[in-house]
Amino acid sequence: MTAHDQHRLRHLRSVPPLPGSDNLCGDVAVISQDDHTRLILHGHVDYRIAEELEEAASFCLNEHRRVIAEVRHLETIDSVGLSMIIRIGAGLRRHHARLLLQGPCQRLSELLTIVGAEDFVRWLPEPPQHEKPEGMGRHEAVHAAYPCRGS
Repeated sequence: MTAHDQHRLRHLRSVPPLPGSDNLCGDVAVISQDDHTRLILHGHVDYRIAEELEEAASFCLNEHRRVIAEVRHLETIDSVGLSMIIRIGAGLRRHHARLLLQGPCQRLSELLTIVGAEDFVRWLPEPPQHEKPEGMGRHEAVHAAYPCRGS
């Protein structure tokens, strides 16, 4: 593998805002790094980028290595985006690995719990500079440290 291949960036697509919307757009990118594949989800991830999400999922699963999904800037996600995350997580689990989520994003965490898919993923540890305030649960502390925009 060449140095160029080790850091392949696959910017799959930015979805333009819908007419009459308040800048509702979504973006997905995949970066092949030295020891892992990074999946970046940004904005409103929904059916409008279904083909790109499918391509991203296939790329992540075909690399046969650790996948870190950056969801810090995820604003909303519909069933298409959630299905992609679960599919990647389930595929990696068959190889005794988990999809690592970096962000975090309270909405996504809640959705994964509701559909019973939290075992397919693992949230990366919170950065130490964001101490959990007294009396807050994990979800509240995570959301306070890394709010999903629009929540």
